[in-house]
Amino acid sequence: LALQHHHAQLLHRHFSAWQLAQRHKEQSEHLAQQAAGTALRRAFARWELYVVLCAEEAERYRLAQSHHNRRLLSWGFRALWRNVREASLKQVRRNLACQQHRIVLTTRFWACWRSHLEQKEDEQHRPLTLAAVSHHSRGLLQTSLRTWRQRACGERQQKLQCAKADQHREAVVLSAAFQAWELFKDHQLWWSEMNGVAAGYH
Repeated sequence: LALQHHHAQLLHRHFSAWQLAQRHKEQSEHLAQQAAGTALRRAFARWELYVVLCAEEAERYRLAQSHHNRRLLSWGFRALWRNVREASLKQVRRNLACQQHRIVLTTRFWACWRSHLEQKEDEQHRPLTLAAVSHHSRGLLQTSLRTWRQRACGERQQKLQCAKADQHREAVVLSAAFQAWELFKDHQLWWSEMNGVAAGYH
């Protein structure tokens, strides 16, 4: 009986030790599974943060590029408008200078000729003087009309060029705005897809 009791105690002790070892093993496996799940959640959180940072960086780059393009476009239009205006003003000044030179030469010639005629008091020259005055008046009138017509044409041409430049600028700005809108829609679609992928991981 004592031997049986001793064997029973040994068996119970070994069984208790085995149960304790089994519980330790199960706890270790449970802790390992929890650690793996925590590591996986951390990795997924890092991946989500990386995706958000990439999206923010892409948005910042898009905004910077759009701002840069708008600045270049504005600078180009200002330069074009200045060139058109300067070219028109140069042409107008050149035409006015030529007309002024012709008027000065005509006036000098007329002054010399009138001085020469005034030295002669012969009555026979009076009809000729009147005819010369009339001719000079017509010449000055024609010159003035040509000058006015050229100036009006120059101003009309400048207005047409400015209107064409404005139309071109509006077309370019509209195209740039449409491209920016398309990029924004593509970015929204990509962001929706990434949110769907993230929701699938959750």
